[in-house]
Amino acid sequence: MKYVGIRQLKAELTRYLRAVEAGETLTVATWKHPIAQVVSIKKRGDVEEIRDALAEQGLLAGLA
Repeated sequence: MKYVGIRQLKAELTRYLRAVEAGETLTVATWKHPIAQVVSIKKRGDVEEIRDALAEQGLLAGLA
């Protein structure tokens, strides 16, 4: 698992997203306090399952 600061993530977003796509888990931290994890959808489960769960929570409203 890699740790990355917000500023570094912004500066090299494409590189970090490619690493996540390859199966790596990325932890976003501020002053060494983890605030988020970025995980590949492939690792987390079926895309349709995730989409349906987000839709049920109303988080996809208005997106096409």
